[in-house]
Amino acid sequence: MAQHQDLPTLDGFRLPSPSAMADKVRLRSPGSRVPPSLDPGPHQEDGSQNAQQRRPGKVLVCAACGRHVTRPEARTVINGNHVHVFCNPHGVVFEVGCFSLAAGLRPQGGVYEEFSWFPGHAWQIMHCGRCNDHLGWRFTTRSGTGFYGLLPAKLREQTEE
Repeated sequence: MAQHQDLPTLDGFRLPSPSAMADKVRLRSPGSRVPPSLDPGPHQEDGSQNAQQRRPGKVLVCAACGRHVTRPEARTVINGNHVHVFCNPHGVVFEVGCFSLAAGLRPQGGVYEEFSWFPGHAWQIMHCGRCNDHLGWRFTTRSGTGFYGLLPAKLREQTEE
């Protein structure tokens, strides 16, 4: 196995090099089971869900406080999958579901291009606008298009009231 040189950071914590991170980053395998509440269901060739497959009356909310975040029909496929599993430079593993729209979120910190899990996209941390819980990231291209990578474990599906 190749030796990887660590990159120093300002606070003295050492981050693995991008080539070392490539060894840890992985996508959910095709045979992996996605919980029914997170299954994006059938998709058209462009990645959008068929309108007949939408589940009216369902919303995804922050699991901590119940604030509305998105709808099941906003699930989208990025790089061939709706759900991805990634490891950040600190070694923390995240399961991320991709969504075209999300509301009730508040950006946290800056926008970064380094260590993006989606090539060509910068990322910014997104917190719940009510309870400030970390719910995921917004990924944007230089042209301004993008999507949300939300943490399925931090969301729950409920019937819209």
